[in-house]
Order: sequence, then structure tokens, then C-alpha cells
Amino acid sequence: MGNVVVSYFVYEAPHLQLPDLVICPFNRFNRTFLESHNISDGLIQYMELSFPIPILHSFQIKAFYDEREKLTLHDNELEELLLRMGNISYRDFLNKASLPCEAFMNNPSDCVNSTEVYSSTGKCYRIPGETQITLKFSFYSGFGQGYRRIINLPTEHYSPAVNQVPNDGLIIRLVEKGLDIDNDLTFVPIGVHALFPITAVKYEFMNDPPKYTCHEEGNKTYSSVYCLEECFMAAAEQQCNCSVVAATMPQRERTCTTKEFYTCFLMGAQDLWSSERKKKCRLQCPLPCTYWEYEKQISFASFPSKSARQFVKDEKEWEKLQSTIILEIYFKDLKYTSIKHVVAMPFQSLIAQIGGQFGLWAGGSVICLLQTIIYTSRHLYYRCSK
Repeated sequence: MGNVVVSYFVYEAPHLQLPDLVICPFNRFNRTFLESHNISDGLIQYMELSFPIPILHSFQIKAFYDEREKLTLHDNELEELLLRMGNISYRDFLNKASLPCEAFMNNPSDCVNSTEVYSSTGKCYRIPGETQITLKFSFYSGFGQGYRRIINLPTEHYSPAVNQVPNDGLIIRLVEKGLDIDNDLTFVPIGVHALFPITAVKYEFMNDPPKYTCHEEGNKTYSSVYCLEECFMAAAEQQCNCSVVAATMPQRERTCTTKEFYTCFLMGAQDLWSSERKKKCRLQCPLPCTYWEYEKQISFASFPSKSARQFVKDEKEWEKLQSTIILEIYFKDLKYTSIKHVVAMPFQSLIAQIGGQFGLWAGGSVICLLQTIIYTSRHLYYRCSK
């Protein structure tokens, strides 16, 4: 391949595909479900610890280490619980004990085509995006032209955890339709009306090692983030024959219990961030050659306003409104930026083209000159002959 340069264009479009919306509440278990099965507080915290997440605050640290000392006790208790519930797997229990998508979305139809994926904060829900178009007789895009999602956080069913992020609200991700989750991450607090005006950038690169390496379009659902996760976790998963509960793409049928995570998985992942492992995984998991990226400019307004209280007579309805998040996601303009690799014109080709153009010009000039001489000589000949 010849020399490659980067081109930059801005295109207008009659319609653009809005990204998928991924919502991740700061909660892992449905407290009502846990209470209905008489699950002890100690076992609940034991299961919470199977979700790996950094402990951020000092008030969580003591409780975290107190629970770490009771792994064997609570692991036996977990086995008895799973057997009592029909000898189900730990993954099946997690699915049953999590709040469903319908518990959050104001419009249940949003969950019809949604998919589920786990993260360190718990179960996340991916809701398909829509297509934003320029309406007939409408000469503007922007606010009101995308999609709106109303999310009610059922905090009365939340289960507190010693290793949970102690925040209200949601984690929001905007993901290209049909592709896997990337590193996009946004916190949205509870009780807000949030605007997400976005702009789109499309990258189209050429796989031209060693100058530039990218994953070509053999797999339309390829994700460098998932690939890196699989690469980093492979050795520990093989050694323990289980995948960590927060794995976005589990490679093993079994899910690691808390005891397996701390006594086996972490031991098998001791070289997780070694320079050799990083180098190997980076080479194995390049960025895709073609992908979309969405840039956000986020703003919030408190919801509901205090003045709205006079219109809401029911106390439960008012509490529900205070636990609501309204998301407006739309393209600021129906345009997108294209950044792509193109093959630069070699110097020899440039000279050849210049030479060809010059030759064409010179040839045309000579012909015109000869025609002028012939015409002038004939004109003088006829005048003199008369």
C-alpha cells in the first residue's frame, strides 16, 4: 500500500441512526426478592462481593474486610440456598434476584427489544436506538427530534452493598447500533431532566501495518474492549473454570462465586497488568477499522420543580417523580464528520499527471497555432488574388 493520508469531511444526511442506550443502575439485587427467600444480610453481602469493584471510601473499607473473613461460612450458605431453590446455578440466581428492565422504564415497550449485560455495578439494560430524520416541512434538527426515555428508579427495592458505588442515579452509555459496549461512560444523577445533544464522527481506517493496525471487517460485532477483557481474563478463567460475574462476555458457563473469585480467580490473574500481558493483548485487540463515535454535550435541570408539588396530591406519586430521570438524546445537526484514510498520490504519479496535463495543453496550443497560421495565409491569398 502506498503512502496513506487522513482526510476530513463533513457530510449532511437526511437521517442518522441514534446510538443504543445502555443504562446501569447503582444496584445489584431486588431487596424484596431477597427478603421473600429469607436470605441473611451476611449472605447478601457475600454475593455482593462477587462483583469486583474498587472500594472508594473509608466508611466502606472496614465492612468490606469484615465480610472477606467469612467467605467459607457464607459459601456453604450459598450452596444450601441454590439447592433449596431447585439446584439452580449462581448465574440463574443472579438473573432471578436482579430488578428487571420493566422496573426502571416508564414505557414497558422500551424493554421489548432490550438486552441485558452485567457490569461491576450490577445488571445493565441496552435499549435500541432509533433513526432521527428531518421531518417534511421541517428545516431544523436538534431538541425534540431524537428520542426521549423516562426512567423511574425503584430505590425502595434497592439492596445496599459494602462494595457498591454509593451514588444515586445511573451510568449511561451510548453505543453504536449492533456493536458491543465500548469505554463510553457518563454519570446521570437522580431527579433530573438531562439533555444529550450529540454529534457523530465516522472513522474509516486502513489496516496498513506497521504504520497503522486495525481490525478489518470480518466480524461486524467486533469490540476491542470485549477482546481486551477476554485476553486479560483468559488464563484465570481457564484455571478456575468460571467467569467473573461482571464479565461483559462470559467465556465459561459457570459464574465464579465470591470465594472462587478471591481464592482462585484473583490468583490466576496476578499478572493481569504485567507489561508482557498488556503488550500481547494490545497487539491482539486493535481498534476496528470502521466505527462511529458520539460526542456529547450534557446539561441537567432538576426535576420535578418545587412549584409542581401543588399539582401532585398523592405522596407516593410525588416520591416516584423525585426518583425520575428524563433523558433527551438527539443529534444537534443531521451532519456527521468523516475521518478516513486515503492513499496519497505518489510523487511519480503527480509528475506524470502534471506532464500529461502539460502535454495536452501544449499539444492543443500547437494545433491552435497551426490553424491560425493556415487561416491567416489563406485569407491573405484570397485577398491578394482579387
